Amino acid sequence: MKHPETIGPTAAIEPAAVVPRPHRIVEVDALRGFALCGIFLANVLVMSGLDGLGGGGGGGSAGPTASRLAARLAPAGRMALTNYLAQSVVMALVFTGYGAALYGRVGAAAVLGGTLLFYGFQLASSAWLMSRHRLGPVERLLRAVTLWGRPAPRG
Repeated sequence: MKHPETIGPTAAIEPAAVVPRPHRIVEVDALRGFALCGIFLANVLVMSGLDGLGGGGGGGSAGPTASRLAARLAPAGRMALTNYLAQSVVMALVFTGYGAALYGRVGAAAVLGGTLLFYGFQLASSAWLMSRHRLGPVERLLRAVTLWGRPAPRG
């Protein structure tokens, strides 16, 4: 009986055949870890009330800067599912082979700049849409499906 490493067209798999991960992916993984850590820390601060935004048990009151920031982010939060799905579709089209296939071809600064630009566009379009409608498009569809009817218009 033959040994398994000599059977079939891929008879011997050499250790050199394993392709090492490019440095760029490792850098992105490290940046993602720091970003997730920062988001977690921000959530802990907001929930504990130590951020001065008035959340959690700290009892802090929101200052004028925090109130303006919250007012700018609120429309995007009211249609979070729509924004999440839009980000997923657009970034998939930009970075995968279904679209521009830019994954691994552009640097981290270009990716960060593009995503911040797209997020700014989403904030502006969310504010515009929420000034005219009560729900975002996907939230409206979800509400219609869960209630088995059309949601009430903005009153």
